This record gives sequence, structure tokens and C-alpha cells, in this order.
Amino acid sequence: MTRKVSSDCIVLPVVDLINPASFDYSSSMVAKSGFDWGLTFKWIYLPWEYFETPENNVKPFDSPAMPGGLLAMRREYFVELGEYDMGMEIWGSENIELSLKAWLCGGRVVVAPCSRVGHVFRMRRPYSSKPGMDTALYNAVRVAKTWLGEYEKNFFASKPRGTKIVFGDISENKKVKERLKCKDMKWFIENVYPELAPKVHDEL
Repeated sequence: MTRKVSSDCIVLPVVDLINPASFDYSSSMVAKSGFDWGLTFKWIYLPWEYFETPENNVKPFDSPAMPGGLLAMRREYFVELGEYDMGMEIWGSENIELSLKAWLCGGRVVVAPCSRVGHVFRMRRPYSSKPGMDTALYNAVRVAKTWLGEYEKNFFASKPRGTKIVFGDISENKKVKERLKCKDMKWFIENVYPELAPKVHDEL
């Protein structure tokens, strides 16, 4: 039986590749999205055996995170989640933040394997950070301070420069957590992304 996708859900396509020079189109392997304790995005590829079951070629499956900008969700749900963090700068971690908000605050993130969207992966970023500012790290610190709770120590162990970042006001993000009665990171690890669980040597 195919699992239904609820309205409180973010749905992702498979992201195919468009060459930025020739605009040749090529298909990507089906994957879900994840991240490490530095909140760095990564692809998680499914084993080939998974697709030997015909239903799995079309059935949505859960994904701990999402790539940036390629998603579908109800506008009302986006607003309910507090939209994107307006305190972030330029680029970086907005996809991780929205993923965590969805999972921790009662929703889901799923990949629809029968949906494909081509994306031009540029050879370099077409925009720069603010002078003297690592905007990707700045944004990641905001996510860590808002959502990681007791696990923020794992983030700062991975990104020690983040301890010196003045990350701005996150009070609105905290209000979203309180309003939606969001779960904590421990729940996320146990129920959504057990691969993220700190190893013993990480705790030493």
C-alpha cells in the first residue's frame, strides 16, 4: 500500500544535472538528503535493491533534509513554520533549517522519486559574502543555536570558528519552536536520522 503524503509535508524531486556550459541534461541517481554535525549538506544514495520493488520507484520516501530551493509545499504550511529565517545572510543552511523545522514541528520531508527537476549547478557561486563575513558559517550557527539544543556542542566541535560568531537575534525562531511545540534533536536522531547519532569517540 502506498503511503500517502500529508498536507503538512515538504515534497522534493530528484535533482537532475544541467551542465552550466553546454546545458546538456543528465539524470541523477535517486537519493535522499542529509547533513553532518557541521550542518554541511550531503546526498545519501539508496541501494539498487530498493528499486527492485516496482512500487518503490514511485512511492515517496522520507528524507532527513533537503537541497536548497527545489521543493513543493503549501504556502500556508510554509507560513505556519515561520518561513525562512529572515536573519540569515546571502546563502547557506536555509535548507537545513527548514528541514529541521518541518520534522521537529510535526511535519515531514519526503522525496517523490517519479518527479525530476533539472538544475544548473554553476561552476562557482554567482554572489559573494558580505565583506569579512563567512555567511555560510554565520547561518549555520543560527541553526545550531536554535534547533540543536544539547547537541550544539557537536556542531561547535565540528566548526570551532563558530564559537566566535555573533549570530544575531534568534528570538523569532525560538517563538516558532514554542508556538508549534516542536520536538527536540534527540527525537530527530532517534526517529528520523539515526545515522547522525554521535559516535562514542565524538563524545570524549
